Amino acid sequence: MNKEKLNEIMNCGCLQSIIENDKKKHTMNVERFGEKIFQTPNDCSEIIFECFTSYRNKYIDSRNYVIKDRTEKDYCGVPFLYCPICGTKSKHNIPEDSYYHQFQNNR
Repeated sequence: MNKEKLNEIMNCGCLQSIIENDKKKHTMNVERFGEKIFQTPNDCSEIIFECFTSYRNKYIDSRNYVIKDRTEKDYCGVPFLYCPICGTKSKHNIPEDSYYHQFQNNR
């Protein structure tokens, strides 16, 4: 998530400030031993909050022959319900039929 997307879902600026701090960390203009070093971010910083799952995908046909047998990965986004830094509730309203609804109410 970039800063604009975080601003849409968060009620605080904690994660936005982390992104800004990271940009400052990677911005540098130094001269060493007669060489000039320039380091600047060239793309938006993003915070990723996702669940990665590795699984085995196996297909067997009607004659019991293996058609496909390989390890694959899948991922899905996990919503920020509370800020991991200050604990402020996000702007998310999770539908009652969603798996994440139980976590929104437990806090």
